[in-house]
Amino acid sequence: MTQPIIYHPMSLLSIKDTCAYLSTSRANLYRLLQAGKLEAIKMGRNTRIPYASIEAYIHSLPKLHDHSSTQRKGV
Repeated sequence: MTQPIIYHPMSLLSIKDTCAYLSTSRANLYRLLQAGKLEAIKMGRNTRIPYASIEAYIHSLPKLHDHSSTQRKGV
């Protein structure tokens, strides 16, 4: 089992690393970039995603509600 990579808040991730981190496809990542949900910077021919942008995107996602604490009566 490999150890998870811990990123510094100022890290810049490659497209490949961002896809792996978010468990998403390259096509979906480019859709997120085009929609403005993630930021990207160009470094020569390379595209990099700031880790802070990834974290902001993750925190913007809807949260699941814990329904175990609300019990339905009569069930």
